Amino acid sequence: MRFSEESRLLIEHWDAVQDIMRTEQTLRTDLGRALAATEDTVRAESWWDDGWAFVRSGNAEVYIAREDWRAEDDFMILVGVERFTPGAVFGDEAPSQCYVWVSGGTKNVPIARRLVGVLDESGDALGDLDRRESSRYVAQKTLPKCLPEELAEFDDLLLSPIVGFFRHYAGLRELFDQAVAEARQVKEDHDG
Repeated sequence: MRFSEESRLLIEHWDAVQDIMRTEQTLRTDLGRALAATEDTVRAESWWDDGWAFVRSGNAEVYIAREDWRAEDDFMILVGVERFTPGAVFGDEAPSQCYVWVSGGTKNVPIARRLVGVLDESGDALGDLDRRESSRYVAQKTLPKCLPEELAEFDDLLLSPIVGFFRHYAGLRELFDQAVAEARQVKEDHDG
């Protein structure tokens, strides 16, 4: 069997390769901890005690939502960050992003579309509005990559914009409250 030069290089340095692979998992854990630490920051915000919840979804995603935005067991509107992984933060994978998203399947696409329209009209959007007709994303804000020479600024470069995104959309709570109330009314009318 003939191995490529790249494969031979890996085989010759296999111990180092294994060390790097184990260290990448540690980096994943560290990024998850950094992301989870945003909870302490948002909990210190003046608006936090007004019914907000902070939810961790694995190591690479967190979101905030209001307890009264629940529909059955899920929150109807999520304000979060996703893909907070080593490849997304430091590498060549699609970058991490903040988002406003409407859960609940395709039946709630109209809620997302209405929120996009209201944010567009008011000029209150932070990030790019998602104008795709079938999308449940309302807004998305791509986070920058962190270059090795920027590691000392990691918090300012990535964590502060996440908290700022949460803060901005928490400030638009009444808009989301209205969308949730309208969705509940439509459901009640439908269920008759």
